[in-house]
Amino acid sequence: MKIELSPEAERVAKSLVDTGAYASVDQAVNELVRQSAPKSSRGATDDPVVARKQFEAHLRLLEKVAGFSDPPPDDGLSNRDHDAILYPR
Repeated sequence: MKIELSPEAERVAKSLVDTGAYASVDQAVNELVRQSAPKSSRGATDDPVVARKQFEAHLRLLEKVAGFSDPPPDDGLSNRDHDAILYPR
């Protein structure tokens, strides 16, 4: 089955490839569809419209998560030390 991605979904899938999370856009899409599939028969759907909405919701969530800041560096400095370097008095 071929899934046609919206421009936004295509951008998110490409960014996942760029981060090294997946080798290709197809692999990213296939994995996201697999992850968003219902875990039990309850709530399972064969409706392609519902499946697409679930998939797009999953992509939106991943985009939000990708926008979170990186963890602080492990350089032994405290937040106050970093602030003193960035904002000297």
